[in-house]
Amino acid sequence: MRDRRESRAGWDLVLGVVAICLLVLAPMAQAAGSNDVVKVYAGVNGVWFDDDAAPSDFELGVHGRASLSEHLSVVGSTWYGLEGSYFLGEVGPRVTVTDVDDTAFSIGLGIQWRASSDPTRRPEELAYDAALGWRPFPNKWKQFVVGARGLYGVESNQLEVRAAGRWEIWSGFAAGGAQ
Repeated sequence: MRDRRESRAGWDLVLGVVAICLLVLAPMAQAAGSNDVVKVYAGVNGVWFDDDAAPSDFELGVHGRASLSEHLSVVGSTWYGLEGSYFLGEVGPRVTVTDVDDTAFSIGLGIQWRASSDPTRRPEELAYDAALGWRPFPNKWKQFVVGARGLYGVESNQLEVRAAGRWEIWSGFAAGGAQ
């Protein structure tokens, strides 16, 4: 089991990478002419750790992304598990593998570094990431996104599946200035 210093080091890594992305990479993408470089969402996840039909936990939190190009983004999120009373932070690169001009549907593949306040329940490790996002009402509620995500822990061999609902709460660093 990891001690508190190792747990703290994981959180420091997550926060450091997020800060670098926001302070350095987002303005670089803005200079390259990308639109809506940074987006932030508030949301809820249903999480399945095992093969039960009912979710193992529900999480509340925020998710953000900084686009470095049309197909490459850095994503990060912080979640609070309601049943397990844990905090979870994740950050890493993700590649969009679908048509970037279709803003109502996307699939991304990536790898995430995860740090948790309860490493026995949610291990601190790298995890392979596959995500799907869909805007079911792109004309009426373009801020609303439904998603699904699967993660596979590199060290723990733990598979996790999430179903998500998110609402865009902020976007900025657009080519014409912050929105």
